[in-house]
Amino acid sequence: MKSDYLNKIICGDAYKIIKKIPTKSIDCVMTDPPYLQHTGGGTSPKSGLYRNIHRGSLDHLSNGFDYSIFEEMIRVCKIVNLQIFCSNRQISSIMGYFEDLGYSVTLMTFLKTNPIPLAANTLLSDCEYIVYVRGKGATFNKLHYKEMSKVTTLPIVSHSKRLHDCQKPELLIEKYMKLFTNKKDVVLDCFLGSGTTAAVAKRMGRNYIGIEHDKEICNIAQKRLANL
Repeated sequence: MKSDYLNKIICGDAYKIIKKIPTKSIDCVMTDPPYLQHTGGGTSPKSGLYRNIHRGSLDHLSNGFDYSIFEEMIRVCKIVNLQIFCSNRQISSIMGYFEDLGYSVTLMTFLKTNPIPLAANTLLSDCEYIVYVRGKGATFNKLHYKEMSKVTTLPIVSHSKRLHDCQKPELLIEKYMKLFTNKKDVVLDCFLGSGTTAAVAKRMGRNYIGIEHDKEICNIAQKRLANL
């Protein structure tokens, strides 16, 4: 792939930048879009509030994120191969979107061993969901059966090591990278945050394109990649 964006982190609006990425140039989209999540009720100052827990303060995404970017994800993929993090409220709509287009869709789960203990008037937020969308012929590597589970159980990144509020464990992204990509593949993360997807891709011999709208977080991601 020849692109000015290859193996770079771009600071800007993903909805605009993705339109500049060539058609059928990406092997895998692995991304964690911005969405709102309820943390539980109660009397604690931190409870009973909706937090924008992903990728900076995207104020215009008050009820989630704009699904129009899915069309662009499909366009840039050589074969549709997407792993999209989402809230439980978005599962049915995202899965339905891609099922209606005829793609194979599976729900995967990240089960946290050390979730934030806020659950006064709701169930504990001890898991996150990932919608896996696959077109015919997309990369799917057969690993040991324990590595092919739909559920991945890991601790969240500790506060002392966290570069972003919703930073995903590298082991989680590494698992998906092993399953759904090969060396030298190009992996796109439209909502990069602190750069975990790009960092894992670089370490595992994949190419990457990262897009992050928040300038401060973008600088953190760029420094992180420069130190690898």
